[in-house]
Amino acid sequence: MSDGPENKPDPVEKSLGDQATGADVSRTEEERSLGDQSTSGDALSSLSDLTSDLGEAIDSDLPLIDLAARYEIEGELGQGGMGAVLLATDRQLKRKVAIKRILGSMAQSKTALRRFVTEAQSIAKLNHFNIVQVYEFGRDAEGPLLVLEYVGGGSLLDKLKEGKLEIEEAVDITCQLCDGLAIAHEQGIVHRDIKPANILLTKRGEPKLTDFGLARQESVDHGQTQAGAVLGTIDFMPPEQRRDATATDARSDLWSLAATLYQMLTGEVPRVIDLNDVPRQLRSELSRALKSKLDDRYQTAQEFRDALKGSLKAAADPAPEVVVDLGAGECGECHTKNESSRKFCRECAAPLRVSCLSCEEEIPVWDKVCGECGGKQPELAAAHRNKLSGIIETSLTLSREHEYEKALAQLSSVQEDQYPFTEYLHQQAAKQIEAVTIQRDEQYQLRDQLVELADQHQQNHDYASAVQELEKIPAPLRTGNKIAEQLSNAQAARDEIASLEMEIRDAVRDKRIDGLLEKVTRFLELNPEHEKIQELHKQLLQQQQKAISAAAKLATSIKDALAKGDWQTVLRLDPNNSKALGLKASAPITNTLGMTFNKLPAGTFMMGSPVDETDREDGEHQHEVTISKAFYMQTTEVTQAQWKAVMGTEPWKGQRYVKEGAHYPATYVSWDDAVAYCNNLSEKEGKTYRLPTEAQWEYACRAGTKTTWSFGNDEKALGDYAWYWKNAYDTGERYAHQVRLKKPNQFGLYDMHGNVWEWCYDYYGKDYFKQSPEKDPTGPTSGSFRVLRGGSWFVNSRFSRSAVRDRLVADSRGNLGFRLVRELD
Repeated sequence: MSDGPENKPDPVEKSLGDQATGADVSRTEEERSLGDQSTSGDALSSLSDLTSDLGEAIDSDLPLIDLAARYEIEGELGQGGMGAVLLATDRQLKRKVAIKRILGSMAQSKTALRRFVTEAQSIAKLNHFNIVQVYEFGRDAEGPLLVLEYVGGGSLLDKLKEGKLEIEEAVDITCQLCDGLAIAHEQGIVHRDIKPANILLTKRGEPKLTDFGLARQESVDHGQTQAGAVLGTIDFMPPEQRRDATATDARSDLWSLAATLYQMLTGEVPRVIDLNDVPRQLRSELSRALKSKLDDRYQTAQEFRDALKGSLKAAADPAPEVVVDLGAGECGECHTKNESSRKFCRECAAPLRVSCLSCEEEIPVWDKVCGECGGKQPELAAAHRNKLSGIIETSLTLSREHEYEKALAQLSSVQEDQYPFTEYLHQQAAKQIEAVTIQRDEQYQLRDQLVELADQHQQNHDYASAVQELEKIPAPLRTGNKIAEQLSNAQAARDEIASLEMEIRDAVRDKRIDGLLEKVTRFLELNPEHEKIQELHKQLLQQQQKAISAAAKLATSIKDALAKGDWQTVLRLDPNNSKALGLKASAPITNTLGMTFNKLPAGTFMMGSPVDETDREDGEHQHEVTISKAFYMQTTEVTQAQWKAVMGTEPWKGQRYVKEGAHYPATYVSWDDAVAYCNNLSEKEGKTYRLPTEAQWEYACRAGTKTTWSFGNDEKALGDYAWYWKNAYDTGERYAHQVRLKKPNQFGLYDMHGNVWEWCYDYYGKDYFKQSPEKDPTGPTSGSFRVLRGGSWFVNSRFSRSAVRDRLVADSRGNLGFRLVRELD
C-alpha cells in the first residue's frame, strides 16, 4: 500500500481506505475528471446488506492479531467510506507495512466483508514483484484487518495529475503490470478494476497492482457477483463488464490495462478514446487491445507485453549505420591518410587493423570483405548486433521467471563484447543489469521475510501457514539453500497432522484403541498445544497402565498353567502359544516331490470377520467352528516344478504377469485342474491329497489368532508377510513371487496372505456361514462357484485378510493357485 506524495488522502479516494470500487461513493463530475469514477450496479447494500449474520460468521473464523504487540502505528495513509489504511512498522521484522481495515458499520456489511476476504485470498495466492504482497489477514477488537506491503511512491493516479508520461516510461510500466497480471491469470484470478488509482509506485517508479477487492476467482466468486451486476470503474471498464460482471475473463483485465496505458500516453481519461492522440508507433497495438470483442483482443498478458516491447524496440532501433568507404590507409576515426602498412594512425593512434568477424584474422579497417575467409564485415556486424539483442531479450524472460543470476550472466556477456559498433547495446545491458539487480535484491529480501514468517509458524506448530508462506517463494529462489527442504518438511508435517487427526477421530468414533496411543503421541510431537489430544493422551496412558497390570496377571496365569501342563487353559489364555498348539512336537513331513507339510492340531476358532473389520459383508458372518481332527497342510503353494512333475504341462506358459521358475507358484490352474492334480498325486504317492475345505484353510491361516491378519491388526506389517499391490503391483513387480520369501504365520505356513488366490474344495455360498455346521463344515452341497481364499499380489490389503472370501466358476484360469491338505495316515 502507499501514501500519496504528501501523505494525505486524495478527495477522489473514497473506498476501502484508498480507491473507489463500490457503492459507497458519491462525487461530482469535477472530482471524477481523472478517470476514477465508479459504478455500483450490484446494489448489494440495498438488500439487507447491513445484517450481521454473515459478518459474524466470517469475522469469527479470522485469527486474532495483537496489533499493539507486533506493530507500531505511525499514522493514517488514507480513509474512505468503507475503512482506512494505516502506516505502521513491524517491530519484529523491522519493516514498514500498510494495515488495511474495515471500520464502523461497514464491518457488518456482507459486501464489504466479501470484498475484504476476496482481496486477502486473491493476493495471498500471488507472489510477484509487481503485485502488492499480503503479510497477514485476521481481526482484532475493532474488526477485520489486512497487513500489506507498504509502497512509498504514491499511486499512478497521483503521478498522472502532473501530466502524461514519456512513451518509454508508459510502456515499461504497462509491461511490468503485464508480468504481474500473467501470474494472477495463471491462478484463475481476474482483477476487474484495473485503473491508475489501483496501481501503486515504488520510489523508483516501479508499478505494483493493488486493490483486489473486486477480483473474481474462476473457481469461486464468494457469491458477490450476481448475473447482470456491474462492478468496477466505468471509464476503465471493458464493454462486456459494463453489461455483466460475470462475463469477464483475463482479456477484460487487458482492456482495462490498455485504457490505463491510453491515459499514461495522452494524459486524458479514456472516457472517449481517440487513437489519433496516441503516438504513432503504438496505435496498432492499442487499437487491438481495446477491441470490443474479446476474441479480437490480445488473448494473454504475455502476448500484449511482447507486442508493446516489439513496437518500442522497432522505434528505438538505431538507424542503419552509414557506411563510409575508407581509402587504403585512411583512419576510420579521424580520416587521416596513412601508409597502408601502418597498424596505428599517425594522427590519433586509432588502430588500423581489426579482427575479421568470422575467422578473426587481422584485416585493415577499410576492407569490407576478409581476404582470408571472404566474410562480409557489414553483414557480420548486423548479425552480431542481432545476436546481442536476442541475448538481452532472453535475459528479460529469465528475470520474469525469477532466474536473476542467469539473466545477469547473459547481460554481462553483452557488456563484455568489445566491438565499438555494439556500444549502444552495452549501455542497454548496463541499464538492464541495474534493474534486474534491484528486482533480485528485493525478491531476496521478500524471500528472507517469508522464510522468517514460516519459521515463526513452524515454531508455533502451524505447518499449514508455514507451507503457505514458503510456497509464495518462486521455485527458482528456493534452490541453492535449505528452503526447498524446509518446505518439504513443513508439507510432510502438515499432511501427517491432517492424516493423524483423521485416523484419531475415526478410531475414537469406532472405539478402536489398538495403536491409538502411538498415533496420539506422534500427533503431540508435531502439535503439543492441542488440548483435546492432550486429554486423550492422558486417558490412553491411564488405560495403558491398566493393560500392563492386566498383562502381568495374565502372564502369571499362563506360567502357572504351563507348569501344570494344563494346555487347554494355556490355549484359552494365549491362543498363539506355539507349544500349546503342538507345533514343536510335530516335525514337518516331506513327500517324494519335496513338498513339506506341517501337522495342524484339532481346535476351535472364530471363523469369518467381525462387523467392523470390513465395509462389505460378502458372507463373512463370524461364527464358531471346530476342526475335530488334526491334518497336514502344505507349507507353500504348489510350485511350477511340483506341478510339472505330476502333470507334465505348463498352463502359465506365455501368460501375462507371470514369471517362470521352479519356485514360483503354479498359476492359470482351474479348480478342475487342481482336483485332477490331487488325484494324480494321491495315486502316485499312495497317500490321500486333496484341496483344503474353506474352514481348514481359514483355521490354518489364522493359526490361533483372532486379528485381521495372522500377525495382528497393524497393516504396516503386512509387507513382511505378504505380496500384495503395495509391494508388488504398485512397485512394478507385477507377478506372483517365489514362495517362502516372506515370513510364515504361527503354524509355519507361507503366503497365506497375498501372492496368489488359492482354491478351496467348497462350493461358495454367501449366506452359508449363518447356518453352517459348527463341526468340520465342508460348504454347501451345490453351487455355481468354488471358493477362493487369501488374496494375491494384485489386490489391496483388504482382500488379504484372514477372513476374506472370493469365488469363481470351476473352470476359471488366471493368477490362481492352490496348496494341498494331506490326510493323516
